[in-house]
Amino acid sequence: MRKTIMMTALVAAAAGAVCAETTTNLVVGWDTFKWQNSGTDPLISEPTVVDGATGEATQDGNWRISDASGSHDETYGSFSGYMAATNDRGYNIVLSNATAYVDFEVESTGDELDLVAFHFDSVGRSNIAHNAWQLEILAGGSLTAGVVESGSLSSSTNAGRDLFDYDVDLTGLTDHGLSAATTFRLTFSGGSTINTNYLTDLDNVGLTAEVPIPPPVPDFELLAGWEQWSSTHAGDASRADGVDAVYTDVGAGINTLGANTNGTFGTLATVPPADQTNENNNDGARIANGADGTFQFSVTNTSGIAKNLGAFHMDVGVFRPNAANEWTLTVLSGSAITTGQVTSGIAPNVAGGVVDWTEYDVPLYTLADNELENGGVVIFELAFTGGASGSAGHHLFLDNVAVSKAVNVPEQSDFLIGWEVWSTSGPVDASTKTNDIEGAATTMGWSIDTSAANTNGIWGGSLTNPVADVTANAVNDGARLTNGGEGYWDFAITNTSAEARTLGAFHFNSASLRPSSSRDWMLEVLAGSSITPGLVDVGTIPVPASGGTADWYGKDIYLTDLADYTLEPGGTVTFRLNFTGGVSGTAGHHQFLDNVAVSTFVDTTEPINLNSAIVAYLFDPSGTSSLSFTGAVSTAYIIKSTGDLANTGFTPVVLAAATVGTLTNGTIVTTDTGAATAEFSESANAQFYKVESAP
Repeated sequence: MRKTIMMTALVAAAAGAVCAETTTNLVVGWDTFKWQNSGTDPLISEPTVVDGATGEATQDGNWRISDASGSHDETYGSFSGYMAATNDRGYNIVLSNATAYVDFEVESTGDELDLVAFHFDSVGRSNIAHNAWQLEILAGGSLTAGVVESGSLSSSTNAGRDLFDYDVDLTGLTDHGLSAATTFRLTFSGGSTINTNYLTDLDNVGLTAEVPIPPPVPDFELLAGWEQWSSTHAGDASRADGVDAVYTDVGAGINTLGANTNGTFGTLATVPPADQTNENNNDGARIANGADGTFQFSVTNTSGIAKNLGAFHMDVGVFRPNAANEWTLTVLSGSAITTGQVTSGIAPNVAGGVVDWTEYDVPLYTLADNELENGGVVIFELAFTGGASGSAGHHLFLDNVAVSKAVNVPEQSDFLIGWEVWSTSGPVDASTKTNDIEGAATTMGWSIDTSAANTNGIWGGSLTNPVADVTANAVNDGARLTNGGEGYWDFAITNTSAEARTLGAFHFNSASLRPSSSRDWMLEVLAGSSITPGLVDVGTIPVPASGGTADWYGKDIYLTDLADYTLEPGGTVTFRLNFTGGVSGTAGHHQFLDNVAVSTFVDTTEPINLNSAIVAYLFDPSGTSSLSFTGAVSTAYIIKSTGDLANTGFTPVVLAAATVGTLTNGTIVTTDTGAATAEFSESANAQFYKVESAP
C-alpha cells in the first residue's frame, strides 16, 4: 500500500499563527503502467493514485517495457508530496517512428479542480533519442485545447541512471479548472534509431491541483450512545452527557447475534467501554431476511451550552451477502442543524454465515452547520436497503451507535494543581501543586471514604505526570456522596506567580456504586473569578456494569474553548463541580470522587516571520535537499522543520550551504533582492518547514 505524505509551505496570517487555506496535492498519477511488449494495439493503464480525480493512460503502441526505464527518486516530476513507486520498469520508445505519444485522460471526481502542474520523469539516453517533447490539451474536454509547452529532454549515455524531473506549469493557462474529462497528450519526437542505447524513458506521470486543506480532525467525546435495543422498536440512549436521546426503528428486531463485543462505538473508545456482552436479545439490533429497515436517533441538547457535533459512530454487521447492507445517513427536517444526506456506504460481507462487523465514524464536524445550540434537536435517520427480500435474504445487524461532540484538545497540557487527599473539616489545601500556585477546596454534602479512592494513578482520563495517589488505605483517600445525596466541591485556585497561566483542562475521576447515585455532574466558573464566570460543561457518569462495584470514570474538560481561560498574576478562579440526580434516602446509592486537577495549556506555537515566504522545496533522499524563500533584504534567517504538525514544535535545520544568499555562522542571509536558497541533508521528505528571523 502506498503512503500519502503532505508537503506544504507554511505562511503566517498573524504573529504566531500558521494558516493556509489550500495546498498542492497530487490528484491523479501513474507510476505503474500496462506495457506494450508486442503488436501495435494501444493498451490502457489505470492510475495508481486517485485523490480528487481519476483517469486512464493510453499509449500509441510505440512503447515497450524496460527494466532500466523506471524512476527511483519517489517523485512525480519534482513533486514530492506523494511517494511514487521505485520499481525498475518504465516506458521506453520501441520504434524509430517520427513520434510516440501517451494520452492521459483525467476528470475531477468532485468539484472543479484548480490545476497547478503536469509532472513527468523522463530521459533521453543519447542526443539522438526522441528528446523533443510536447504537452498539449486535446479538444473536447473542459480545458481550452492547444499546445501547453514543449522542450528538449536532458540526455545521458548511462542506461542505468535515474530519470530527470519535468514540471509543466498550468497556472498560466487562461483556463485551468478541471471538471469534465480532458485529455493531455505527451508526445516525444526526433529519434533516429531503435538501438537500445538511444532510447527515451518515461515514468511517474502526475497532475497536481490546489485543493482545500481539510479541517483538523478533533477529538471526540460521547454525547449519546445506544448499546441496548428494544422489541418495542424504541428506547432511550444508555449513555447521555448533557442531552436527552431516544431512538425508534421500522422493520428491525433484536437478536444476540447483533451484538458487537469489541467495546467501542464505531472506533470511539469510552470508559467504561461499550457493552461487550451478547447474552440477551436486547444486546443487538437486527433487520432480518434482506428486508429494508430504518432507525431514527433524536438528540436534544439540554446542557445549557452549545455543542459542536463531532461524528456519528456505529457498528454494522453483515451475516451473508443478501442482507440490506446499503446504508444512508440523513439529517431529517425538524433538526436545528442543516438537513439533508450526510453520506452513504455499503457494509462488506466476506465470509457467509459469520457476522462481518464494520466500524464507522461518520464525520459531522465537517458539516457547514454542526453546532447544536442549547435546546436544539438533531434527528438522524439511518436507512438500510439493497437486500434480497424473502427466503433468499440474509440478516443485517446494528450495535453501538453513538453521536459525539468535537473537542479541541490542547497540544500540550501540563499539571498545575490537584487534590487527592480529602477532608470535610474546613478548606482542603491542594495536595499536589506546582510553584507559585495555591488552591483550597470546600464542600457541601460530601464526606470521606477509603472505598472512594481511585488507585490508577491518573488525574481524570489523561493527566499522568505527576502520578496521582494510588493508595486506598487512609480514611481521607477519597470523597463520597452518600445514598443518592447531592453536593458540590468548590476549587479555588490562585496564581501567585508573576506570569499569566493559560488554563488547559479540569480533570476528575468519579464512580457510581449503583445506578441510583447522583451521577449528573456540572462544572461552572463561579462569579468573582478573574476569568469569565458561567457554565463550562455538564455530563452523566455511566451506570456501573455491575451493582456494588465502583466503575471509575476519568473526565478531562478542556477549557481552551472558553472565551477567557487566562489566569493573570494575582488572579483567582473558583470552579464548582456539582453532582445531582440521585434517588434520595435508603433507595439511593453512593457516588465517589477522587484525583481532581487543573492543568495548564503549554503553547508550543513558534512565531513565523511575516516578511518571509517559502517559494520552493527540493528533496533528495541520498544527497542535498534545498529550500528557497524570500524575505527582507540582506537579512539573516534560520530554517526550522518538523515531521509532524501534532508534535511539540519545530527544530532548527542544520544548513550546509547557500546557493542564493550567503551562509554566515549557521544562518542564511538574503540577497539585496530578499532571495535565498539553502542546502541541507534531510533523511525524510515528510516534513513541514518555516523560516524565522535569526536570533
